[in-house]
Amino acid sequence: MKKKLITPCAEVWLDHDGILYSDFREMIAELHEVQEHMAMVRNYYREYLPLLQIADARKVKQTKKESRDYLAQDDAAQIIKASAVLVKPLSKIFGNLFIKFSKPPFPTKLFSDEKQAREWLLDLNLD
Repeated sequence: MKKKLITPCAEVWLDHDGILYSDFREMIAELHEVQEHMAMVRNYYREYLPLLQIADARKVKQTKKESRDYLAQDDAAQIIKASAVLVKPLSKIFGNLFIKFSKPPFPTKLFSDEKQAREWLLDLNLD
């Protein structure tokens, strides 16, 4: 198993179930940082792609529109096959609007509970 990867946005690792876990830092997610994060993940975990992901975004203050648009492009589907995003309960409203209008190219769902997020990912039949 690979060691943790540190990107401009997060600490990233593969957990015991082979799920890519991204623990995002307190930040305003600018496009250049998100692009660098995705490129680093793509290169570091190349042999495992695409991966199920838990993205812990509870500390993220804001995600710029350009960053959200980038994450909803097909390029992200080369890395991620499904994403469970951990958010604060109040952030779910805005996050669900993003999912509805941006339509990420892979299954994406918001959670406030990590256990539920993990169960949802593991119950998906994407192979």
